[in-house]
Amino acid sequence: MHTIHTGTQTIETERLLLRKFVVEDAGDMFENWINDKEVQSNYGEPVYGSIDLVKGILER
Repeated sequence: MHTIHTGTQTIETERLLLRKFVVEDAGDMFENWINDKEVQSNYGEPVYGSIDLVKGILER
């Protein structure tokens, strides 16, 4: 069985906006969770040691 990836869908309500991450989010991501070992280990993701690494992921 193959799953077709349709991409990230934007969901917006009066109080909430869920959207795909963009390069401009890198600083907030780095500051709030992506360089935190405890948070990243819960997701099985690596810890990113610099904003430049985060930007590289987002640019792909």
